[in-house]
Amino acid sequence: MADLLLFLLVVPAAAAPGDAADLIRAGSRPESAVVSSDGYFVSAMQDGTITKYNFDGSIADGWKAVTGLTSPRGLAISSDSGTLFVASDSGVSQYTLSSTGATEEKVFDTATGGMTQPNGLCLNGAGSKLYATEPGWKAFPWGASGTSGLAEIDLTSGKVTMLFSGQSDQSPNGCSVAGETVWMASMKDGVTSYNTSTSTAVSTAAWSQDIKTAQTSASLAGDGLAIYAGKLYVSIWKPMPAGGKIFQCDMLNACTEFAALSAADIQVDAHVQSAPVLLAPDLMAGLIRAIQLPSDAPASSTSLAADNTSQALAPASSTSLAADNTSQAPAPASSTSLAADSTSQAPSPESTSDSFRLCAAVALPFVLALLNVL
Repeated sequence: MADLLLFLLVVPAAAAPGDAADLIRAGSRPESAVVSSDGYFVSAMQDGTITKYNFDGSIADGWKAVTGLTSPRGLAISSDSGTLFVASDSGVSQYTLSSTGATEEKVFDTATGGMTQPNGLCLNGAGSKLYATEPGWKAFPWGASGTSGLAEIDLTSGKVTMLFSGQSDQSPNGCSVAGETVWMASMKDGVTSYNTSTSTAVSTAAWSQDIKTAQTSASLAGDGLAIYAGKLYVSIWKPMPAGGKIFQCDMLNACTEFAALSAADIQVDAHVQSAPVLLAPDLMAGLIRAIQLPSDAPASSTSLAADNTSQALAPASSTSLAADNTSQAPAPASSTSLAADSTSQAPSPESTSDSFRLCAAVALPFVLALLNVL
C-alpha cells in the first residue's frame, strides 16, 4: 500500500504536444540541428562551427568539431547518417562523417547562379537531390537583403541549377521535400512551394495567410519548416525584442499556433519513435530545445505528396512563376557548450515541478481516503 501511495504522489504527467525542454547548450547563435544515428549535429553561426552532441545533450567526446566556417546556417544529413551538408557563405559543402570527425569532400558552387548566401537545405526522398534556399530578406533589421532563390543540386553529377531567382513573392528559408514538392518557410510570405515536375513556384499558400499576417505585422521572420504525420510545422521569430511562434498547418483549412517559442531551422527528431520532437534552435538563447510532437504514426511521403498536389498548386495570389524566369542579431554572452538533461525527452525543471504539483493535488484526496480506511 505504501508503494501505491508513493507512486500516486511522485509520478509526473506525460509531456503533451507543444511542451518544450532544453536539450543542448550550443554556442553562439545556433541555427540548425539535425539528428543522426548516434547524436546531433549543430551549426553555430557566430562560432563558425559544426559540433556533434550525444542524445543527452552533452558534447560527443572524441569527435573533432568542424571550425573556420563563415556563418554556417542550414544543415541536412543523409538517411544513413554518413553525409552532412552545410550551407554557409562559402556555398554548400558536403562532408563525409566518421566516428572522429568530418571530412569535406566538395563545395557546390551556388554563387555562379546568383545564390551567394545559401540558407536552408533539404534532401528529396531518394537522397539524390539537395535543395538550397536564399531568402533575399533579413530578420534584423527587418527588410530586403540580397536576392531570393531556390537551387537544386544533383548529388550524382554535382550540377547546380537555379529553379527561381529574384521573385518578389518568394523569400524562402527553411525547407522540406514531400514527393515532387519543395515546401518553404518564407521570411515574409508565409508558406510557399515549388513543384519540381511542373517547374512551378507558388506564392503564399492560402492556408498560411495567418502566418504571413503575423510576419508582416510584427516583423517575425519565417525560418524553419518540418513535416511530420501529414502536418507542416513552421517557425517564425525575431531577435529584438526576442520572441516567436511555431505553427502547425494541416494544408486544408489553416495554420494554428503550436508553441509560443522562438526557433530557427526546426527539424524532426524521431529517433525515439514513441516520443518524437521538433529540434528547435534558439539563436538568442544559444540553445536547442526539444518540443514534443503528437505521437501519431507519420504519414507516408506519397500521401503527403498527394495532399501537396491538391492543395499547393492553387496559389493565394494569381501569380504563378515559371522556373526558367530566370543575421542579424547580438550573440549570447557565452559560447560554452554545456551538457543538458540526461535524456532528449526529459521535461525541464519547471515543467517537472508543475507536473509534480498537479499529480499531488489530484492524488491527495485519494490518499487521505485510503489513510482513513487504513
